[in-house]
Amino acid sequence: MEALTKVGIILAPTTTYLIKFVPFRKDPKGNPINIHRGDLLVIRKPGERSTNVFVRVIRFEKRNVVLDEELAPYISHMPSDVESMKDLFMEPSITEYSIGVAEILGEKVGRIFVRPREPPMPGDFVYRPAISQLKTLFKPEGRKSIFVGFLRGLPQVPVYLDPIELVSKHFAILAMTGSGKSYTAAVIIEELAKTAVFKDLPIIIFDPHGEYVSLLKVENEENIKVNLKIRLGYVNEKLVQHIMERGKSVSEKIQIFMPNDQPVMLRKIEVISEKLKIGKDIIKKRTKRLLIQLADIELYQLIEILDSLYGITEAQKRILEAIWPDIYTRADSGELVSLENILENIDNVTDTYPDIVRGRVPIEMLKRKIELFVRSKDYIAKSAEDYENLMKISDLTRLGKISVVDLSGLSVYDQQIIVSIIMRQIMKRRVLGDKKVPPVLIILEEAHRFAPSGSEKSLSLNIVKRVAQEGRKFFVGLCVISQRPSRIHPDILSQCNSQIILRLTNPEDQLYVRRISEYMSEEDIEEIKTLSPGEAMIFGPSIPIATTAIIRPRGTKHGGATPSIEEEISKIKQRY
Repeated sequence: MEALTKVGIILAPTTTYLIKFVPFRKDPKGNPINIHRGDLLVIRKPGERSTNVFVRVIRFEKRNVVLDEELAPYISHMPSDVESMKDLFMEPSITEYSIGVAEILGEKVGRIFVRPREPPMPGDFVYRPAISQLKTLFKPEGRKSIFVGFLRGLPQVPVYLDPIELVSKHFAILAMTGSGKSYTAAVIIEELAKTAVFKDLPIIIFDPHGEYVSLLKVENEENIKVNLKIRLGYVNEKLVQHIMERGKSVSEKIQIFMPNDQPVMLRKIEVISEKLKIGKDIIKKRTKRLLIQLADIELYQLIEILDSLYGITEAQKRILEAIWPDIYTRADSGELVSLENILENIDNVTDTYPDIVRGRVPIEMLKRKIELFVRSKDYIAKSAEDYENLMKISDLTRLGKISVVDLSGLSVYDQQIIVSIIMRQIMKRRVLGDKKVPPVLIILEEAHRFAPSGSEKSLSLNIVKRVAQEGRKFFVGLCVISQRPSRIHPDILSQCNSQIILRLTNPEDQLYVRRISEYMSEEDIEEIKTLSPGEAMIFGPSIPIATTAIIRPRGTKHGGATPSIEEEISKIKQRY
């Protein structure tokens, strides 16, 4: 067995899930022993002295034998003009000590950790594991893995995730604005795009802010080196090449879908071109207009949409309830159902259902409302040319492609309509075993917009809940990203088995995450308040052991960086 370094000694009493220990000040060579919150240490299994049991430091307490609370009455009588404790014949280096508290994670057995059934022996030593031991620990045995970063405090130890556990059982990336949510998501996308088997997995990104179009641009090599130096303190050329290869792989797979009319699309392309320094012609080749037909909207959604926008009477609801199931079925089977055809069905409703409505007023008013809705939405097909270019789910889910659905500029309501239609069609095709729609990963940015908690309504809530609860059975993976986890429906977030949590400072969000996560402790909540940008606590079955990691640099441009107000003002001044 490889020799381990003794760093402390276990105090009494002990339990099967928690220990307290006193860390030593120096190692045998006289070097200071520094242990921090979150560090992984090792103890011996009771009765099996050669078996390593991992523990994770959750907190420290600083103490002083002569400044105990019980001595407070005596300390209060000391003169107030003392300069230091030495004046009172108290030497801090002798009287001060620390108590560490660590949770027992267990012995690694295969891919899981098993806690010992007996508590550790007081007086046993606590050890620091060897670097080689930690490197082995964080790489899944016999399975494909994706490299996402480094162990905080030990940058020579890479941290890997199991992509099978990550994608098939859903995952969440949660953090306040500017802490690195989209950055972390991009790193995972880059790794999946180059990992065996998963490199062909279609990925669909619902992007409310137009951040992910930056995946088109491979990051400059020098910028990657600078980023590595900042994050790790060193530059590894092999690692730089690894990151660049993944960035290039993603860049080649990106396809952008824009639910906008042609003029708006062209303006967006110009902005992307200027921001990423990429030719407009290149971006145009990678951009498609996203068009859907009215008949793709389900009955309950259409009623809710029309009612919220224009108001809808009971008679008009009855008309839709009578004709829409047939219209939706025809569209679902691949038939093109034009607006004129729908209006004709409404016009003739009394021929098929003579008792459904009295008079022509409800019919004519419903026709006007539907026509007004269609004419006002750029993403709904209107002309014959539009119908020839309708979105096909097979276009969004092509093997080896990453589809960015750029929802920027649309209202939240319109974003919900589009997300709902696409996710519903994907789920339906997967349930039916449609071979044209392979297994897929859906990334939902600003997830609280599409699946809100409480009484807030959303057209997309039901389908997002269904994917979260049933998608695993049909190989529809889900990644939920949000800066406000407390505003996401609990039925969705609780289904995300793996959680990547960056800095969270809102108390409501912290408590909510703690409530829905089986992996987080009270001490972890304290930790996420103080994480630096780019640091993440990772929990769940996708990682062998819960830990805090430094996320590796991206291989593509970061489109979600906090914008500079000075640069923006400077650009505007140049135009005048």
